[in-house]
Amino acid sequence: MVIGKQILNALCDEASRCGAKEFRGGHRMKNIASAKMFESCGFKYDFDTEEKTDPRTGEKYVIRKLKKELR
Repeated sequence: MVIGKQILNALCDEASRCGAKEFRGGHRMKNIASAKMFESCGFKYDFDTEEKTDPRTGEKYVIRKLKKELR
């Protein structure tokens, strides 16, 4: 998770340098590691998508969308 956090923070920093005001991301609701990474990088809950079905596995999932205000 450390490398993922470094990459996500670097992406946010670069977006901010380019003038972006916010950065958005998302993860599957059941992906606890991704949820913790986004939270530790300062992302806040925005909304959840409708339930979908993975065509490869048949698994149902929901994407949690998050956003971070950039300076």
